[in-house]
Amino acid sequence: MLAIAGVLALLVAGKAVYGFLVAHEQTLHEKVELKAALLERYRSTVEAKKDWEPRRERGAEALKEAGGLLFKARTQALAAARLQKFVQTKAREHKVNVKSVRIAKAVTLDEYSRVSVVVVTESGIRGLVDLLHDIDTSGRLMTVSAVTAKGSVIKGSSRLSTTLTVDGLAVIEEGGSG
Repeated sequence: MLAIAGVLALLVAGKAVYGFLVAHEQTLHEKVELKAALLERYRSTVEAKKDWEPRRERGAEALKEAGGLLFKARTQALAAARLQKFVQTKAREHKVNVKSVRIAKAVTLDEYSRVSVVVVTESGIRGLVDLLHDIDTSGRLMTVSAVTAKGSVIKGSSRLSTTLTVDGLAVIEEGGSG
């Protein structure tokens, strides 16, 4: 009888150990499935990164091209001086007489600055139209934000006295300050 009790005890203990092992195997199997799904997600992320490099390169090229649209300088005052030089050069090309130029206060817009110059000119209508066209089609991020014009006739020739406010977008390079 003792032998039968011993065998029954071994069977019960064996069944308990077997149940524990089955439950532990189930838990391990679930963990392995979870890790496999996570590994697959990581693998797809790595695959997607292969597409990021060409996009990053295209973005860098676009940023480089956009840099030519901005006035670059170490300070806002130097950026405004470059805008002033641009306007004065174009005015000379179209026989627009620049009477005075005033650099307006720059406005900081995140990592960019809006620099402005107020230009008082005297010219014929054709010269003024050509100057405004050149500013508009310059390929730079700039605009004429204000215009006032007063016409007169001197010795049979019409003349315009004009005040232009020209705004340009500038990037202040490292090492510069406002």
